[in-house]
Amino acid sequence: MISTVKTGLRIGLKNWTTLLFFIITYKIIGFTFIIDFVEMVKSSILYALGVTYISQQNVNLIFQNPITILLLTCIILIVVYFIYLEIVALFLYCEAGWQGNKISIWQFWKNSFLRSISFFHIKNLPVFIAMIPLIGLSAFPLTYGFMNKLQIPEFILDYINGSSRLHIV
Repeated sequence: MISTVKTGLRIGLKNWTTLLFFIITYKIIGFTFIIDFVEMVKSSILYALGVTYISQQNVNLIFQNPITILLLTCIILIVVYFIYLEIVALFLYCEAGWQGNKISIWQFWKNSFLRSISFFHIKNLPVFIAMIPLIGLSAFPLTYGFMNKLQIPEFILDYINGSSRLHIV
């Protein structure tokens, strides 16, 4: 047991400053660009639909307009990739610690980006689809960050709360 803890600490603390700087820059980039990007795309969707807000009466317009479907897909892809990049970085961090390698912040960013870019290959579509529900679970730490700015319309919440199955999910 003690050797397992020592091994875990050795792996986890080998490059802790690199991980700290990565997380800080990752969060700054995410909160700065992802929030602005989502807001810009949301405004573009509303503009493309010719409405000022999404309501129960016009929510179906989103799925009838190819431009809004493309924009919605773009938002989902960017957010899923952003979370995937963090997951890949954590795996690389553990791998470097396990091998006893020292890694610089630049190498860490470069390797994380290069390994995560394979996300966009068509053969990885099942991974993308499987990650969509996981985003909700992994976004709990972000609820006080940019996820707090995203709001579900009240009529959708009422519909979800009206169905016991959906409410549990």
